[in-house]
Amino acid sequence: MAGRPGKSCRHSRRKCRSKNRARPSPATESPDLSFDRSINPYRGCEHGCIYCFARPTHAYMGLSAGLDFETKLFAKPDAAKLLERELAKPGYKVRVIAIGTNTDPYQPIEKEWRIMRGILEVLNKANHPVSIVTKSAMILRDLDILQEMAAKNLVRVGISVTTLDRKLARTMEPRAATPPRRLETIHTLAAAGIQTAVMAAPLIPALNDHELERILEIGKGCGRCRGELCHPQTAARGQPAVSRLAAAALPRSLPACDVAGALDARRQGL
Repeated sequence: MAGRPGKSCRHSRRKCRSKNRARPSPATESPDLSFDRSINPYRGCEHGCIYCFARPTHAYMGLSAGLDFETKLFAKPDAAKLLERELAKPGYKVRVIAIGTNTDPYQPIEKEWRIMRGILEVLNKANHPVSIVTKSAMILRDLDILQEMAAKNLVRVGISVTTLDRKLARTMEPRAATPPRRLETIHTLAAAGIQTAVMAAPLIPALNDHELERILEIGKGCGRCRGELCHPQTAARGQPAVSRLAAAALPRSLPACDVAGALDARRQGL
């Protein structure tokens, strides 16, 4: 559904329009997914991760997968109201709703729109299970609701940690939380009794795959936290940028690495 015109965000570098289709996505039985329904409060993501598989979805709006994806964002302000209506339908079957599977629900504009907090309030009231994936420390703003849900075993949180190298993170994820800030968020969530996962994702050959053990070791030492390895789903349009970055990171004495081919092979389990 095309987004209707809405107010512009206060930040001059980005425009944000409201887009009111915000029910859980239709159920899917894909063997590649651990969930069958999801909600994404926003289309587009200001984090600007160069490897993001969601970038091509902006073409559905007649926008580019590059700068438009990072700066022309769509919000779903009625998400909580529509979700509450959906959950109240006769015959609705309760299953975990995944949030953050396409774009980050706690990207910077959430501070203004507060859509994610409204969704959590609805889910908590309905005693409905939810799984959240984010890179953002802003999730700690909703720690009060998350703790209530955790006490009822209704919430799991995954924090994506791509690298522990701040310089590399700045290049790969220019406007996401720094690695130390994410580690702090993981420790805070786990200490609050919230089931938390350190998600090592994406692992890109020649860039960060050598950090896997160090990243997963973090999960081992965080109490209720666990480690997860996620296969890369880099969008085809993002692969050239990832390949260039990897080539620049390789020692000059080594042959060039076909990162795009290596990503494809890893996705196929080769």
